[in-house]
Amino acid sequence: MPTYLDLSLHAPRESPGANPREVAPPPPPVPAALEDVGRALNDAFLVAEAIGVDAGEALHVVNTTTALLGTIDPTYFSDDDLPTLREWLAAVVAALHAGLDEEGTPHGETGTRLGAFPSFVADTGGTLILRARQQPLVALREKLDAVLSMFDYAAANDLWIAVTER
Repeated sequence: MPTYLDLSLHAPRESPGANPREVAPPPPPVPAALEDVGRALNDAFLVAEAIGVDAGEALHVVNTTTALLGTIDPTYFSDDDLPTLREWLAAVVAALHAGLDEEGTPHGETGTRLGAFPSFVADTGGTLILRARQQPLVALREKLDAVLSMFDYAAANDLWIAVTER
């Protein structure tokens, strides 16, 4: 999956070739657009693996959609895709909230599973970080919270999410 994916709320086209309808800005804290989501989704798949959440369907949706980048403009996560993505991402976000305290220190069974996974390591203060980039998992949790709120808003308002690559 591409690392530099951006997401934005988009109205579905009423018919092929038609211009999409305007989308009103969502209420705070729901973002209308997010940058660099590809990396966060890649990392979310690692978290899913660490905690035993099945990511097969979500990975299929993401891979199928991102394979279309550059061939269909814009490329979307549609209303058919959102329930699958939302269910998977909600499980990942819930696990990050359950397994990490506010500083990112692991606690409970979920925190133990995250701490034992080879892609994550504790820094000198005990905060779990992504081994490859030294990014705290609490920063990933914050990003995924925003992505999940966008998915929820899109699903509740019959919107699609445009996927673009930088």
